[in-house]
Amino acid sequence: MIGLFFYSIGSLLLWWWWRWWTLSYETWDPPSLTTTTTTTTTNCEKPWFRLLSDAGMSRNCTGLPSWQQITSLYGNEPIIVGLERCETYRQWVARDDGGVVPRIAGLYNTGTNALAKLLDLNWDTEQMVWMLKGSYFKWDVPYGKHVPLHQKDNITVPARNPTPKDQVLPIVLIKDPFWWMQSMCRNPYGVKWPHHPDHCPNLVVNEIDQKHFGGEWHTAIAVTTKYTFGTPKKNNVQKLQIHSASLVHLWNDYYREYLDSTQPRLMIRYEDLLYHGPAVLTAISTCVGMALLPQFRYVTETSKTHGKGATDFRQALAKYGHATARLTPLTAVDQQFARHMLEERLMKTFQYQYP
Repeated sequence: MIGLFFYSIGSLLLWWWWRWWTLSYETWDPPSLTTTTTTTTTNCEKPWFRLLSDAGMSRNCTGLPSWQQITSLYGNEPIIVGLERCETYRQWVARDDGGVVPRIAGLYNTGTNALAKLLDLNWDTEQMVWMLKGSYFKWDVPYGKHVPLHQKDNITVPARNPTPKDQVLPIVLIKDPFWWMQSMCRNPYGVKWPHHPDHCPNLVVNEIDQKHFGGEWHTAIAVTTKYTFGTPKKNNVQKLQIHSASLVHLWNDYYREYLDSTQPRLMIRYEDLLYHGPAVLTAISTCVGMALLPQFRYVTETSKTHGKGATDFRQALAKYGHATARLTPLTAVDQQFARHMLEERLMKTFQYQYP
């Protein structure tokens, strides 16, 4: 009888232990799963988490700079020059029975292809058909997107039905000059100047330049930009050369013209296209009277089909937020040259920082 009593007590205790264990297991968060979740999500600051989520990318912020690093370089909001002229532009083209014709411009390596793909992805295709009619290079200004503004009336890119140049709204991409010069070292395209991997960007002649190319010590290194349009078969080849005192002067001259222009135009930082894409596209769409598609779509693969060393979206997000890397390749003399020669109004307007 006593044995039966202790057996019953033991069974009851065993049942209670088993019930406690199963309930504990149902609510237990295994350490391995917790660790994985922390690595992929909780390391991300809210702005990064939101951006990566919206872009459909892995929410793993390893290798990305802090968001504070981004804002210390570029501020908290996009900078867009020219929005105050949008209404006047829309009224003007409507009066002439035309329509808004946004077109892209910018120096090589400033994100012009990325913006073109974003427009393709986020604007209604049917609305764009008439807008792109007759365009040779889909979104480019009719005088060539890399060509200086003062050559607008001298160059016309061949097209079946050219867009009237005065009807165009240039959307001009600009990039931090220190990052831009590094991009030019990898892919100079039509810009020609003597440079060597051991010293590039090279603004001022040093011993490396003298060894490989000659030149007078501590003198500025001039660049020449060559443009060719048309084809020999159609006998419509147009050639143009622009000479600049240095890479810095090329950047200054190109963007100063658009900044000083009285015509309607938008000027947009490449960096804002990276970190504030939806806000930038919303501003462009409002300016030209187009509606964005409901779900914003990012360009997460490389937007270039040419050139070497192109970066995809995630690589660009990481790269352009590191302040030290933007100056690392430049010698102290090159930095001093840039500090003295970069156009102050451009640097202040777009909040790019001097060394």
